[in-house]
Amino acid sequence: MVQEDSLGRLDQAAVLQVVGRALVDAVPAGWHRIRFEFRGTVQIDGALLESIAADGTATRHSVPKTAMREFDKLRAAMYQPDTGAWFTARYSIERTGDYTIEFDYDNEPDFTPRLTAGAYALDFQHYPRDEQHTPEWLRDRLREAQAD
Repeated sequence: MVQEDSLGRLDQAAVLQVVGRALVDAVPAGWHRIRFEFRGTVQIDGALLESIAADGTATRHSVPKTAMREFDKLRAAMYQPDTGAWFTARYSIERTGDYTIEFDYDNEPDFTPRLTAGAYALDFQHYPRDEQHTPEWLRDRLREAQAD
């Protein structure tokens, strides 16, 4: 488990290391790449974990609770008042140990079923962002929530 420092910040590298270990432990031996996609709002989250074999075959696996918990914390810790909080994180681990991480602040997360406008309004209350960093789809969802 990754701890916050005295200022309440998380060490992103430490989170990725803890989650990376949990993901590697969650997939069977023989993987070539691991892909983890986390989608989150303040109330609802979801994730997808896949291992990719050398021949490109993808297999889905159960997501470890550690990964969900740590990415929820990471999302909160990375919040910035002007840009808000990211909605989707994509973490890829190569067999060599190399990894990439991408945080998407702008695109609507791929929840199935689609989240209600109220879910995004609640998230916006917790993680507001300025007009410049509020994508059109999110503005539409916030207006929709106000109309309800």
